[in-house]
Amino acid sequence: MNIEITNGPKPVNAVPKRPAEPVALSAPIVGDAAPSGESLSVSLLPVFDEVRQLPEVDAARVAEIKGRIERGEYSIDSGRIARKMLEQEAVFGAAG
Repeated sequence: MNIEITNGPKPVNAVPKRPAEPVALSAPIVGDAAPSGESLSVSLLPVFDEVRQLPEVDAARVAEIKGRIERGEYSIDSGRIARKMLEQEAVFGAAG
């Protein structure tokens, strides 16, 4: 069984490709989050660089799932998906 998506949405990067300017946070830095006198945004720049270097698609995971689908071993729990959607709706509904 082959599944091909030809006109789906394009992926959205959750992390900006290049932070324009470090943004200072109003909350104080607690503990060892950043060296003394350094803003949290500056200390997170290396993390942004690491995340940017990760592949957008986990090819090994995609291959694993494709194999399970081809062998008929992949099942979808629609009840679980519905529960997760309702949980997310509750979270976003409470925030907005």
